[in-house]
Amino acid sequence: RRWDILALSSVEIGLTFITMAVVTGSLWAKPAWGAYWTWEPRLTISAVQLLIYVAYGMLRSAIESPEQKARFATVYGIVAFVTVPLSWFAIRWWRTIHPDIMTGGEGMAMTPRMVQTLLASIAAFTLLYATLLRQRVHLERAADALARLQLRAEDEKALKVSENL
Repeated sequence: RRWDILALSSVEIGLTFITMAVVTGSLWAKPAWGAYWTWEPRLTISAVQLLIYVAYGMLRSAIESPEQKARFATVYGIVAFVTVPLSWFAIRWWRTIHPDIMTGGEGMAMTPRMVQTLLASIAAFTLLYATLLRQRVHLERAADALARLQLRAEDEKALKVSENL
């Protein structure tokens, strides 16, 4: 259950982050590229990733058994992970309007100040993710503990009723 809680929590935070990226990216794209959305590979893969996160949540909510839910969600998560390297390599494999900033691709030269800003942003969002993940895992464990207590209380109540008969 420990890994299932971690995966669930991570997916929920990932959904929030990818939604923020798609929405703010679209808002940025309008003045930069003249359109809110272009169907270039990196953007399309991001939209697919967003839908994959949503489908993960739908899959989990459609299955009653905790064991089956964890098993199916694990398999789905492993298969869905394919989109992560695909997103990374999309700007290297296909013609795209996104620059290749990490390897200094054609036409992209980052000034030292831009590199510092990028690294600070990566550090800040990683810290934010880790903080949210820790809190979400704690919340899910508390919900599990509450469910166990409720089940135990129901069992004790049923036992008292049967003793009185």
